[in-house]
Amino acid sequence: MAPNLAIVSLPAYFFLTLAPHVYALSIASGPTGLVKYDNRCPRAAGYLENLRKQLTPSQFTRWERAEAAHRNGIENFPLFASAVFACLLADGAAAKVGLGLTAGISEETRKFIYGWFASRLVYTLIYIGTEDNRKTFLRTIVYFTGVTFCFQQFWRAANVLGN
Repeated sequence: MAPNLAIVSLPAYFFLTLAPHVYALSIASGPTGLVKYDNRCPRAAGYLENLRKQLTPSQFTRWERAEAAHRNGIENFPLFASAVFACLLADGAAAKVGLGLTAGISEETRKFIYGWFASRLVYTLIYIGTEDNRKTFLRTIVYFTGVTFCFQQFWRAANVLGN
């Protein structure tokens, strides 16, 4: 029996949000790699000061954006996880189809999970890659698209469970 996509999506999302942090780490560690990387207190003010001195301005701002994208992904995990569980509740009361990874979940849940991952991937790429302030509105649009996906699932679950 294959694992359930809805449940598997939770740890998968964790790894998706970890990717920008790993990228930031590769920027911060520079050409020497992790051999000389100081990981004692990476959130301390002194760490940031040293990093700012070590990196070019362009590298430092890219590092900042990658870390910010990582934090935003972690901050949005509770919204995603609660929407997944709302989907599972709704799916328990509705018709379920699918084989393998998607067995036991509805088409709506599958579309939500795939849509959420797509929106978060695009969001992260835009967050890290956008240097022009005039184009950052795209990140906001993609962010609220993903949030809307979650709230649609809460509404769907409320309607299914309310009937």
